Amino acid sequence: MKYKSLYCLLLACTLTCGVGAVSSVSANAALSSLQPTDTQSAILRQTRDSIRLGLLLLGEDNLHAGRYVQGGTENYAADGTTLIGRIYSLPLFGENTQAGTLYDSEGKVSNVTIQLDSPKAKPYSRTLQKLYGNPTNIQTRPSEGGATWEEWSLGKNNIRLYQEYGLTALELTRKANNHFYDSESWIPASIQKQYAETKPCPELEKAIADYYDIRKEERTHTSYVYNKVDLNGDGTDEIFAVITGPYTSGTGGDSAVWGRLYKGKFQIYQSFTLIRTPIIITKDATNGLPNGARSIIVRQSGGGAPAELIQYVSHDGKYVPEPCDSLDKVKGTAILCTAPGTDAKKLTLTHF
Repeated sequence: MKYKSLYCLLLACTLTCGVGAVSSVSANAALSSLQPTDTQSAILRQTRDSIRLGLLLLGEDNLHAGRYVQGGTENYAADGTTLIGRIYSLPLFGENTQAGTLYDSEGKVSNVTIQLDSPKAKPYSRTLQKLYGNPTNIQTRPSEGGATWEEWSLGKNNIRLYQEYGLTALELTRKANNHFYDSESWIPASIQKQYAETKPCPELEKAIADYYDIRKEERTHTSYVYNKVDLNGDGTDEIFAVITGPYTSGTGGDSAVWGRLYKGKFQIYQSFTLIRTPIIITKDATNGLPNGARSIIVRQSGGGAPAELIQYVSHDGKYVPEPCDSLDKVKGTAILCTAPGTDAKKLTLTHF
């Protein structure tokens, strides 16, 4: 995703510029007195231990992260008041690196990104393979943002090595059990909830694969949820779908499309990014008339920014985001809600 790539680049620039520089011990100096074979072994141990510390930061808040990694400098957004994470010094691969954490909407570390010195990822990949074996997943075709990556899955955590535009970075994240279904606590009790469909929609799957140019081998790693809903008030159900996968998702959320089935094919009318489920479809059309487009309300979060409500309003058939101050007077249905016992039965792009 473009915004995912942009975040990596921005964080890389932030670390390069030394925002919130911290004191540290040079990894190269510490290893300089060792023999070559001893140095290689020491680098492996050092890298393993630092990655372990980075993984321990995941899920911790600003106060408790210090139990694992001492020091670090608070990193604020451009407004100077929003704390988006901290920057720590961690020695990896024989380099003295800086690890930047990113807080989620609850103020807990959602990922750790570490910029590396070499523009080539291959030397780092060899070290990681010595520590963790062959990668679990590999993406050799550049994403929309130009990134390729290798990923190692370790229990509940992922280690991903990126290469993009001459930059390499290591990203540590925790696996999400319910990536599609974010918390539903923000939905008012007055809003009716509708569970996502559990039956595959082959026409929708083919349209998604074609639209995002998802190769066959990646379709098992791409999941989707959908609901039928009359968005434009014409008495015919359209489909709203949210897609999660390596080509469609990032730290800010997933991609989504809406459209309808026509003569055996699914037509995509519009796509969205930064979407988290569930979403609210308003009962009344924006223009207040019996017929007309309903609004789409989403709760955006992630990237260290506070959660906010966004209302997509149709203008000449295209949905445009507008601020949404309150849900107090909103009537409608929250679609793509979690049905009990269905979390493990996610639909993938493998039914066409």
